[in-house]
Amino acid sequence: MPLPEMAERLTVVSCRSWPVVGCGYQPHDVAAVVVANRVIASSLVAEQLGVVAGLRRREAQRRAPGLIILSPDLAAEARAFEPVLRVLDDLTPRIEIDKPGQCSFLTRGPSRYFGGDQAMSERAARVISDAIGGSTSVHVGTADGRFAALRAAALAEPNRARVVPAGASAAFLSPLPIGLLAGGDQDPAKRKQLEDMVDVLSRLGLSSLGAFADLEAGDVIARFGAAGVRAHLWARGLDDRPGSPEDPPAELEVAIDLDPPVLRVDQAAFVAKALAEEFIRKLNARGISCARVAIGVETEHGESQLRLWRSEEAFSASAISDRMRWQLDGWLSGPVRLRPTGGLSRLVVRPDDISVAAGRQLGFWGEQTGLAERAARSIARVQGIIGVGVARVPEVRGGRSPSDRVVSIAVESVDLVERSTAPDRKAGGQVASAIAGVVAEGLLVDGVTQRWIGELPAPAPTTVHSPSIMIDVLDANEQPVMVSGRGIMIAEPAWLVLARQAPLAIQGWSGPWLLDECWWQPERRRRQVRMQLVLADGRAIVATCQQGQWAIVASYD
Repeated sequence: MPLPEMAERLTVVSCRSWPVVGCGYQPHDVAAVVVANRVIASSLVAEQLGVVAGLRRREAQRRAPGLIILSPDLAAEARAFEPVLRVLDDLTPRIEIDKPGQCSFLTRGPSRYFGGDQAMSERAARVISDAIGGSTSVHVGTADGRFAALRAAALAEPNRARVVPAGASAAFLSPLPIGLLAGGDQDPAKRKQLEDMVDVLSRLGLSSLGAFADLEAGDVIARFGAAGVRAHLWARGLDDRPGSPEDPPAELEVAIDLDPPVLRVDQAAFVAKALAEEFIRKLNARGISCARVAIGVETEHGESQLRLWRSEEAFSASAISDRMRWQLDGWLSGPVRLRPTGGLSRLVVRPDDISVAAGRQLGFWGEQTGLAERAARSIARVQGIIGVGVARVPEVRGGRSPSDRVVSIAVESVDLVERSTAPDRKAGGQVASAIAGVVAEGLLVDGVTQRWIGELPAPAPTTVHSPSIMIDVLDANEQPVMVSGRGIMIAEPAWLVLARQAPLAIQGWSGPWLLDECWWQPERRRRQVRMQLVLADGRAIVATCQQGQWAIVASYD
């Protein structure tokens, strides 16, 4: 399809720190949302203290003592975003939701009605700021094309709008740094491609978007492929996915009538999953994909709601069902004045932007990703029965304690298909062994072995005991083993005593390691000594001593 000479005028609304707002925290709270040990959003006060997106968790806690660490809750974010969408409905009926906290709409109609781009954009910033009551700052950007509008919103002052004149998006983007191409919400693989491309361009001396835009498109595709062409269009102020000139076929729409009407979100979400799967089956049968869907809801009293949801990549059944659940939850569980007066009687899903499906690339070693997709769909059906947030999966995070390093999170907050991709077992085992050896010996920095104070040597324990198992650790004379305030044992451990069991001989031990955490917060301060013990029956455990009491906190199976 030929590219347009100029992208459509678009307005982007971005509510900064929205993941924190979705968790129920206010701007004056020192809080941040962390994913995979990295900050993705922080409150306004935390941002003033230097806690910004991309920062490691430990560094964020160092900059802001007492920082409240939060996990993302997309359902709560979408529910809190509903009042914003309601006030925007008074400006335009066609709003695209990119993600909770960010949406966009075409500018042409609203701009004519409200007296121009500047007046309309300022009005949008003002009404949204009033709707959210100052819980965070609102940034509005208007420009030719999505990428330019996003950059304009990022540069807008709090609760204000930044409008780029028509035809001036390329000039607006030209002086901006090349590193902006690697931002956004692309999937990890594509983001890595863009990061590598930006690194190459920087080393070639192309430090601005304008310098990159001046390159010939043929040279870009020859060196960087499809990812480079996409970024090159952004730098020129164009859209990489122009709108289709024709409406999708009406037969691709799927709908279901609910009789009797449904009043609960979990009941409606269960039906929504089946509807989303039927929708994707229709698209797959025609070899097409969809990056923007319209989800409509009607009640028995004639009330209706229609929302457009946009994705950078083609929608999957699970992604559509998630957005249906968020939309239903925001409508049914929102403020009383915004809730429908009757039960849900009809659900509709129809494509709004379709293209030829590009297919799915299998793993290098031929992994059957279809199995992972079927497993994800099965879990989605289980969620519809037992409720959202009940099914959970482990996630590796930072921390000195075994209970801190791996936590349980809701399954809907991760992409199970992406998590299922794993390297070859043999190669992975070799890598793991190499990493374990490095960690056990210490990290080599500038030729000097460095250790993390309080670090538990590899390998990590396989079982974490909650609550801990209380024990006694005795020396050869059957006297309690004591540890000084400086982490020095008075005598070597020889026996371990469990309640109502015979003493077990200790055949080997390592440590002790002194751990002193959160000393700046008296209510959370933890000072303890940790050791690894090997018992006569072959078991290996992690034991801690706090205020003279020994306990088993983890074990190796």
